[in-house]
Amino acid sequence: MNLKSLKYGLMHGLVIMNFAGAPRVQLKNEENKIKIKNSLSLKSDTNIQTDPNEYIVLKINDRYQVTVLPDSIFTADGKVDQNEFTVRSIAILKGQIYIQDVPNMSLSSSDKTEVDLFEPLKIESDFFSFLTEKNQKLSLLIDLNLKNASLKVCNFSSDFKLKLFDHEIDQNLKPNEGVRFQGVLDKSGHVIYDILLEKRKVPQGKWAAKEICSQDQIKKIEDQVIQFRLKSMKDLEKSRLQKIAEKKRNDVLFLCHKPDSQLDQCHFILRQNKCIRERCNAEGKWADQTEISSIKNRCSIKGEVKDCGY
Repeated sequence: MNLKSLKYGLMHGLVIMNFAGAPRVQLKNEENKIKIKNSLSLKSDTNIQTDPNEYIVLKINDRYQVTVLPDSIFTADGKVDQNEFTVRSIAILKGQIYIQDVPNMSLSSSDKTEVDLFEPLKIESDFFSFLTEKNQKLSLLIDLNLKNASLKVCNFSSDFKLKLFDHEIDQNLKPNEGVRFQGVLDKSGHVIYDILLEKRKVPQGKWAAKEICSQDQIKKIEDQVIQFRLKSMKDLEKSRLQKIAEKKRNDVLFLCHKPDSQLDQCHFILRQNKCIRERCNAEGKWADQTEISSIKNRCSIKGEVKDCGY
């Protein structure tokens, strides 16, 4: 872990800060999506996908964080060095992504050497590709809609040069200023590109006039994140209370548990290839275990509660 991470008590690399719902997080070195939780450090290239009522906030490094808003797709790629994953590039594949400086991070002049150690971060999509610069502040809201081949970028930080299309075209954005690009679709609904030297792709289309981006958009995002978070917490609490109520109901209805059963019912289960019958006694315990190998068809690995048959 680098010096600045130790100083500020931060986890280096790609870390889940908070989320709502159940965003799909797929690591390159994992076959299945992982079970996510706050402060979880992701150690490999990662794909994130959110549904309409989900979001996830990720710390990219000790400088930047990303909010993947509802109905969006995002990837982070990098390298692993001494069990640390360092993000080298992020890609916006669909939807709304908000990239900003890590909140509440103020650096003194003595920290500048540590900041300079950060490599540029590549930020890209089907419509743009640019590198961040040293000490560059970011507060960008990127909205990519591939269904109609449109892109909008809003800048809420200081003056920002948006280097698009592999530096073919630059857009100089002032604070609270945005720009739109309208691409072109073919008959199949795919974005049309011009292929340049070295197989570089530049999407066909044109820029619209620059426009004002309201800080209300950021406030809306922050409120949306808060509301989704509250809903997620309420849903968890509702689920917890339902489980408690179900347990209380089962405690009343059943004498034995794991599995639930009434008095003098039997549990048939296959253990070590033997059919075992056990009875629910008056003390609420499973007792009188008996092997009944002659009727194995009554047993299964999952087990079943039913009449004892005697």
